[in-house]
Amino acid sequence: MRQRRQGHGACWKGCLDNRAISSALLSRDRVFAQLRSQGLEHLGQVDRLHLEANGAFSLIKAKDERPGLSILPAWDEDAHRAQPEAHGVRACSGCGLVVRRGEEPPACDRCGSSEWARAVGGPPRREEQQQSSRGDGRHGARQPHAAASSTAPG
Repeated sequence: MRQRRQGHGACWKGCLDNRAISSALLSRDRVFAQLRSQGLEHLGQVDRLHLEANGAFSLIKAKDERPGLSILPAWDEDAHRAQPEAHGVRACSGCGLVVRRGEEPPACDRCGSSEWARAVGGPPRREEQQQSSRGDGRHGARQPHAAASSTAPG
């Protein structure tokens, strides 16, 4: 007899498992909000997202970002425009499956959705690479040490 898993995989390699999400009585909006709270902007940044038995989420970020479906709120048009388009591919609006542009099936092979959206993401933008290589205070740049206080307890 197989043991029942304690957690459920809500997302694997950038694709949502809509059955796992609905069986956990969650909405896509709730899952997307959780991913955004972890600093993500699209499903291509997700390796795995587990829904734990206690209601918590466990996120494993993708080591190498790949194109994916945007998880930003639909009303935030400025943020959507700022996301770099992944050229040559489209993403299923239902689950995030990425396929080559022009090869979209009438219905997604994973979830059955017939709606396709632009895929976003990919390698970091040139200006982000330049800023991180300059050590501009972000991305772990070293900060000067504070001077020792003379009022420290001794």
